[in-house]
Amino acid sequence: MAELRRIRSGNFGPNDNMVTLHDVKDAMWLYKNFQNQRYLRSVIQPLEILLVGMKRIFVKDNAVAALCHGAQLSI
Repeated sequence: MAELRRIRSGNFGPNDNMVTLHDVKDAMWLYKNFQNQRYLRSVIQPLEILLVGMKRIFVKDNAVAALCHGAQLSI
């Protein structure tokens, strides 16, 4: 086996703006040294893109703390 490649992960596929870790490193270097955010913003995508297509859960404010500390989720 010459190469093992993951072709899909969540909503992302092989044609969805894939970048390498070297691209992320280069974008961070540009940001740290020249305060240029353009390349960094094109490499790092917001989390909302990953969550498109997933179902939503609405939780009341007084139940959030209990859920965060391990309470069971029920309808």
